[in-house]
Amino acid sequence: MVVLRAATAVGEGSIAVWSEFVRRLSDGMLASLLPKILIAIQPLLKFSATNNLLDSIFDRKKPLEIEQSEAFERTAMVLLSSEVGDPSRINFHLKRTCSNDSKEHVISSCVRMLLEECDTVGKVVLHKLLNVLD
Repeated sequence: MVVLRAATAVGEGSIAVWSEFVRRLSDGMLASLLPKILIAIQPLLKFSATNNLLDSIFDRKKPLEIEQSEAFERTAMVLLSSEVGDPSRINFHLKRTCSNDSKEHVISSCVRMLLEECDTVGKVVLHKLLNVLD
């Protein structure tokens, strides 16, 4: 995934590589990696070619019932109506997933996503933020 994220900087040319990567993933691996994949392809949403990639991801997602995944729901909430790329491309797929879009829930989701990726110092600060919000 690190190489694919780096390839995303190439732009539209990397969409075919992402599509092939997603196609080759087992259902279980797709379920596990989906939140990270969605964040990684966000810069590509400005290209119409991402429509096919998103369709292939979300067509496979339905049978996997990933909606139950907390990580996926957090990612969906953060990406929904995002100002980066063209949010309309992904909003269609994500609106069915997000059930609570209150400011508190969005902030909490953002903080939890950061916790999953931050170093120790960041985690301490973010835990404090979560405590204040809760």
